[in-house]
Amino acid sequence: MSSFPGVLEQSLLLQSAYPVAAPHKRLQPDPASLSALNWQFVLKQARAHSILPLLHRFLSQNPEWAPPVDVMAFLTNHVREQSVTNLFQLRELLRMLDLLSAEGLRVAPFKGPSLSAYLYDDVGIRPFSDLDVLIAREDFPRVKAVFEANGYHAFRTFNADEEEAFLHTQMGYEFVRNDERVVFEVHWSFLNRVHTFRLDPSEVLARVQPIPLMGKKVLMFEPADMLLYLCAHGSKSFWERLRWISDIAELVVRHQHDGTVEEARRRAREIQSERMLLLGLDLAQHLLDIELPGDMKKELRWDGTVGQLTNAVVQHLFTGQELPPKYQLNFHLQMRERFRDRLPYYWHIAQLYLYGNEKDRAMIALPAALSFLYPFVKPVRLIRDKMGLASAYAGDEAVQSKH
Repeated sequence: MSSFPGVLEQSLLLQSAYPVAAPHKRLQPDPASLSALNWQFVLKQARAHSILPLLHRFLSQNPEWAPPVDVMAFLTNHVREQSVTNLFQLRELLRMLDLLSAEGLRVAPFKGPSLSAYLYDDVGIRPFSDLDVLIAREDFPRVKAVFEANGYHAFRTFNADEEEAFLHTQMGYEFVRNDERVVFEVHWSFLNRVHTFRLDPSEVLARVQPIPLMGKKVLMFEPADMLLYLCAHGSKSFWERLRWISDIAELVVRHQHDGTVEEARRRAREIQSERMLLLGLDLAQHLLDIELPGDMKKELRWDGTVGQLTNAVVQHLFTGQELPPKYQLNFHLQMRERFRDRLPYYWHIAQLYLYGNEKDRAMIALPAALSFLYPFVKPVRLIRDKMGLASAYAGDEAVQSKH
């Protein structure tokens, strides 16, 4: 297990995320260390990493950690509330899937309650904020009609031309229930184009498998496809949440001996996304002590780039600090094996500079005909922002000097 500042607190967080079905050497806390454990840090980090239910499960099963009464009460109440929310969302998911299926539409939920039930055998243990489903893009007009006829409205409002452009350039469309208690994100692609993740949604939909969920059959991604997607999603988001790594570990342990990991690697090579997959697997073995099949562990030792990325994630995981833009760019560039797959990132940065971002447009809203002037606006805006920060800092120093 890796060494961190606050090693006992972070060991507890990592052990909470271990796959239940895998044997592990668990760290037994000594009474002296346990009395000094910073439970507020543990709760804050568990919330940030979306593993409060996992922490509750671990503490319930390992009483030697002896959490304070108020900590356990907080976790118990949180898990109860989370379970109620998740069950409500699950019922709504099943209702909409029935309605969509009745129209002959093929829809596969992913993440959310179906993934929680599949990986953890517990709908309430994996927090989620919306319901993600995959469809064929050509089915979108019919899917939209079903949602709008059954208590939902589109989060965005487009005219016909704008909607067509959106469907060809974006990956998903949000529908909000009229009482605003549920949000569906309907996907026809997995990641935005800048990430050049080429897993074909039509092939994924052709491979989906039914799983039982609340007495119904729900279509679920084939395990190798799910592993590929989860690794791509985590890599896109810099693996900032331990829960994403826990998902990888649970899936690998469940399918350790059926060739799922090897098949995912074969598909990853076909779509030139092997490094995304290997990073997810390396993080799961490094932090959560899982065994990888075959000689993959040895191979990972020789992949310097994956090792560097793993170390970067581990070092940042529990800092609570926002990643600087330069780190984010370098991370995404290193994630791609081929130069041609890095080009969309370079183009994305160029567009932000040439056409301005939200902060530039907030400073001055140029008409489309004058948008070419944004490269001149950006330096002025950056100087203004830095001067503002300097003024705020000077003000804080002045206030502190009076006390």
